[in-house]
Amino acid sequence: MRRAISAAALAAGLLGFGAGAHAACDSGTPDAKAVAYTVADEDSGRALGFSIRMAYLGEIRRYDKHLTTRVPACNAATFAIGSLHYTLHADDGSVWPRSATGANRSDPHVVLMATPKPDVAMHVLRATTVSMAAGGGITYIKLKPEDIVYVLVAGPGDDKPWSVYGMFDRIPDTPRLAQLMCQAVIGSLPVAAEFRMTDTTVTFKDVSALAAMADRGHDGGPCTVQLAP
Repeated sequence: MRRAISAAALAAGLLGFGAGAHAACDSGTPDAKAVAYTVADEDSGRALGFSIRMAYLGEIRRYDKHLTTRVPACNAATFAIGSLHYTLHADDGSVWPRSATGANRSDPHVVLMATPKPDVAMHVLRATTVSMAAGGGITYIKLKPEDIVYVLVAGPGDDKPWSVYGMFDRIPDTPRLAQLMCQAVIGSLPVAAEFRMTDTTVTFKDVSALAAMADRGHDGGPCTVQLAP
């Protein structure tokens, strides 16, 4: 099940936006809703944690062959606050359909990652485990659009933990997402969990932060967002 992507490789990919740009950027949808999951017991915690882990490792590519591992290359918008200036890149066909990079290489990366919903993630994990235990070949379940959520994260691209902020049922529209990404960069969003790329572990911080995303970004915020022409 594991598709190892090193932190260094992810960081390099997020910085390599030169080739393969689409003619027009994808724009997301204003109807995207934040979704929250309650960690009520060990099973629900495992499901949410596994969904987050799959997001970082690009595992959804195993279950949706239409998605690619290419890094978004089309400039959809810029956002800024103070001395921070970021470009938001878009590509709905990528396992990481939105990503933003700062003007400086040391600026944190902000990424929207596609992954199976927690209950779906556990279902595909159990199905694969049973298949392997029975001595059969691995059968990957084909996912439907409604099986997928999008996880907003930010991190330094090295061995430090990445922060998980929220999940959405669809890709948010560019103005809202750019504002949320900017707030993630400046530290004004609550952190729901942390992920360490070095050992692929998820540590929950404040899961209620997932629900808090529902009220954020709709009416603007402290950052200046400029859509690309």
